[in-house]
Amino acid sequence: MMNRRTMRRVFTAGVGLALAIPLAACGSDGGDGGSDGESFEFTVQSVYGPEAEQTKALLEWTEAITEDTDGNVTFEFAYGPTLAPLAEVEEAMSSGLVDIALGLPSYSPEKFPINSVLPELAHLVDASPVLGTLQMGSFMETGFDKDVVGEIEALGLKTLMPMWGYLNEYTLICKDKPVSSLAEAKGRKVRVPGTIWANEVEALGMEPVFLPSDEQFDAYQRGMFDCIVQNWGDMVHTGLLQESNYLMTDPEVGLTGWASLHLSMGQDQWDSMPLDYQQAFWDNLSKHNERFVQSGFINSKNADAVVEEKGIEIVEFEDDLREALREYQAANVESVKERLDGLVEDPDALVDGLVEDVEEWKSVLTDDLDMGEYEQYGTWAEWMQAEGDGEVDVSAWSDYLQENIYGPRRPE
Repeated sequence: MMNRRTMRRVFTAGVGLALAIPLAACGSDGGDGGSDGESFEFTVQSVYGPEAEQTKALLEWTEAITEDTDGNVTFEFAYGPTLAPLAEVEEAMSSGLVDIALGLPSYSPEKFPINSVLPELAHLVDASPVLGTLQMGSFMETGFDKDVVGEIEALGLKTLMPMWGYLNEYTLICKDKPVSSLAEAKGRKVRVPGTIWANEVEALGMEPVFLPSDEQFDAYQRGMFDCIVQNWGDMVHTGLLQESNYLMTDPEVGLTGWASLHLSMGQDQWDSMPLDYQQAFWDNLSKHNERFVQSGFINSKNADAVVEEKGIEIVEFEDDLREALREYQAANVESVKERLDGLVEDPDALVDGLVEDVEEWKSVLTDDLDMGEYEQYGTWAEWMQAEGDGEVDVSAWSDYLQENIYGPRRPE
């Protein structure tokens, strides 16, 4: 196998590409992996911009790795699709064009049928913003199933974080009229970020619209569609919330959240490192997870200022719409099993196991980790309008994740 240094590609400065980030050498003095001071430099591509909380999560993780390897592993960052478009980022990692990146399998269902279908079950988590979002950690256990992670790693990748979910539900915002009942939903055009949400809004009688994210703002302003399904961060950063007058949220049921994200690295790049460096990557994933999961909580607080300033009306679902969405999501559990048939060894066992994990994680959060206080926030609107900056102490959750999900899979 080629040494990593011979594989290294040289990049000229370009839009979104940052300099390498070396840190002072104050970490471990090496382990049994035989590192002998060997140095590595890796390129990381973030889906998000340099100031996004999600990018800051990657920065904290890589800075910790640099420290623990005595400065021998450093990183340079690229933002957005600077080096590779999202639909091609896995191939870019396996070829060495990009070393480490976040991938979104739901954007490429033809390439990742398993990892595109399973995230449809993200609606299983609690509607409570904090507990439901932290409950998404249950998807990681299923993500490490040999068939699920194998679909990604078959492209020549080492997956460090599979089926990551950081938002328990997506939100519907509308410009001219609210959508609280099936009558109000009928025939309304809604821009959706993917097939998962297209199926959900169709079940409510709405018409899904697919449009590239960089075109949606102008189209929304021109009235090409009435509403948008969006996450908290993007609805604020893109100005879409500022163009809206109604925000729909509900304490019992919501549009499916996001559980289709993986953090991976080229397998050759991973194999080129000694064991103690690999362990530094693995052991510091908690730094990434804690900061990343905070992004949804903080972004909703940023939205509160917009809601208050613009006088956006917060609307809950009426019974008929609530029940229609609940019925569709319940039926979709069986649909997911059917669509996984022939793709995984035992679809029933895989999906039933995920359902059990989701339920178990709820009790772990409320009973074992003493986070039951967050049940008082039934909707994102309630969380958004509560006192505080949105920071949540997730250290106990992160420790549980590290011990139960990452610990048994630590490189040895």
